[in-house]
Amino acid sequence: MILGLEKGQAGKPCFARQLKRCRGACCGEETIVQHNLRLMDALGRLRVKTWPFDGPALLQEGDAWHVIDAWCHLGTARNDDDIKACLENSRPGFDRDTYRILVKHLEKCGPWAKRKIHLGKPCASSTGQVKLMTRNG
Repeated sequence: MILGLEKGQAGKPCFARQLKRCRGACCGEETIVQHNLRLMDALGRLRVKTWPFDGPALLQEGDAWHVIDAWCHLGTARNDDDIKACLENSRPGFDRDTYRILVKHLEKCGPWAKRKIHLGKPCASSTGQVKLMTRNG
């Protein structure tokens, strides 16, 4: 009832408390401060890292380039025209699995060199500049 997920009377135990799955913030057995601290700790583990680039990035895999922006995979490209098309198409929604794969890959590869590549004239939905991610050394 503290979070508003359940209907009930103020001061009365929620259903989870009756099953011993709640520490009792709903009925005063746990303070709101304690409850909120546990909530923030639990939610903190779900926090998404900040996108480390100023805009879209390219990640090379063989002879293809994955176009990525804000942890979203925009598409796979083999040339500048493909890259432009990926940048101009509608953006997919955030996908937690894609995020996890990208974070794991970036952490595994260590330091990255970032350099701007210019794709000719700017695309309608971007500045025309994309970061190229390559491994140092």
